[in-house]
Amino acid sequence: MVDGHGARVHETHELACQPGCTACCRQDLAVTVVEADAVFAWVREHGAAPQSASRTEVDDHSRFEELAYGEACAFLGEAGLCTVYEVRPIICRTHGLPLQIEAEVSVCPLSLPLDPSPTVLDLAGLNLRLALIAQLYEAGEGLGAHEGRVPLSEVRRSALGDGPPSWYL
Repeated sequence: MVDGHGARVHETHELACQPGCTACCRQDLAVTVVEADAVFAWVREHGAAPQSASRTEVDDHSRFEELAYGEACAFLGEAGLCTVYEVRPIICRTHGLPLQIEAEVSVCPLSLPLDPSPTVLDLAGLNLRLALIAQLYEAGEGLGAHEGRVPLSEVRRSALGDGPPSWYL
């Protein structure tokens, strides 16, 4: 659903988001257990590329410092590319897209001016779906309700280790 929304937005709008733009990737995002498990399994199967905190040529804009929130994502790789792009979490898939957040529409400020009205994704509805999926997944795995979300940095550490995911311990 989110990928389809992203494709529709890209058909009708020219967004600033492009490979190598890493401002949104400068934070330790936390994800649901179902997303953490997907990334964990993918990294266990494919390995993890080295992390890179380097800024790219695409990051050379006046608003980089304002948009970057700190340390680079645990899965940000060379040339500003996501090393788990195929299984990236919902929060990563929605970065930069027009989102309805309560009464406001949010979009990457680098993409403005932009009339996002025909292509806004309701974040509350999306988060509700994701929470329900996570709840069903956790119940199906016999986990019971999981408290909170799992930081992607913890997913990387666990996936590169030998044992089970740390969020199950």
